[in-house]
Amino acid sequence: MSKIQAIIGGKQKGIADQVTIDPALGCRNNCVGCYARKSSQRGKNYEKVVEKELDRKILTSSLCRAKNEGFNVARVGKHCDPGDHVNSLLGILKCCSDESFKCIVVSKSLPFSYAVAELLRNGNHILHLSLGPYSVIVPSDEEIIRRAAKYREMNIKVFIRFTRDVTECMLESDKWIMKFMPYIVTPMRFASRDIMNFYHHNKPHEEDFDFVNGYWRPNKIHKDWKPYMRDVCGEIDGRVRCCNCGINLGSSTQSL
Repeated sequence: MSKIQAIIGGKQKGIADQVTIDPALGCRNNCVGCYARKSSQRGKNYEKVVEKELDRKILTSSLCRAKNEGFNVARVGKHCDPGDHVNSLLGILKCCSDESFKCIVVSKSLPFSYAVAELLRNGNHILHLSLGPYSVIVPSDEEIIRRAAKYREMNIKVFIRFTRDVTECMLESDKWIMKFMPYIVTPMRFASRDIMNFYHHNKPHEEDFDFVNGYWRPNKIHKDWKPYMRDVCGEIDGRVRCCNCGINLGSSTQSL
């Protein structure tokens, strides 16, 4: 069984993607429009979850290497959903806290847990709970929002990550959530034309996307979304927008 480690590298441009920690490889969520399946290079095997073993000595050593390279932030959950591996997540958070290494935990399925909340708070870590794209397995948007509210009551820094198609009109429910929840917009990108067409129910959308670096990425922003694009994580029309994953509250992306 492979070990949980902090991995440096990859083509990701965001600060929290330069170092990643995955408690497993693969994800059972099977989200429509999933792009991690391609970036993980596991293809159809992506839905076969392979657990990793937590060895504190090995994880600590990898964190020290990352710190020596000048890093102090890691994304937890790049090629898996850490919410499906709570016991491993607890160990990761404890280890990172002991090494003063900040975690950005990204999940759709993370349940509310007092133990997780305590470690998030004590380590000053950040939690991103994602909405979309559609999956029959993950909790409903309403349930995710309820969990986010409970973590916020525990003084956890929580962001709702809207993974949405910004070339289309907004959902009214998204606008309502944004009124009282800190949020980050992650523009949808698609690993293939077939996935993009399936997501859009085979309605033509290619004019709204450009194929760049292996993905179909949006080349425009619908007027509904423009007032809400302060904190963005992703690429639109060839411009990378990074909001520092909410590390600096109130940070903003490039102006539109």
